[in-house]
Amino acid sequence: MEFFETVKQVASDVATVSAKQSKKLYNIAKLKLEVVEKQNIVKNLHKQIGIDAYEAYSKDADIVEAIYGKLQQISEAEVEIEELKQKIAMVKAENEDLEYVSVDDYEEAEYEDVE
Repeated sequence: MEFFETVKQVASDVATVSAKQSKKLYNIAKLKLEVVEKQNIVKNLHKQIGIDAYEAYSKDADIVEAIYGKLQQISEAEVEIEELKQKIAMVKAENEDLEYVSVDDYEEAEYEDVE
């Protein structure tokens, strides 16, 4: 019976570690996706700034006034990107102590002779 208890404990520990690792990986992937989305917003804003600046130049309008709002949006997005990167680092650090379960961590059960 000791053998079955050891197998049961190993299976339980492996399931627990696997669940924690899966959750960690999911959270990291979710945060990285948010970073990519914010980076795409910044990229699109840069493109729109060029278009708006040329349009203002063509109309002899104030270029800074034409693009100022988008420049602010870029600054805000950059701050959000850094915050997301810090969250990713925190999620990684929170679970650094997570150890992988090895069969070697358990004592081998004694086999009983069955006749």
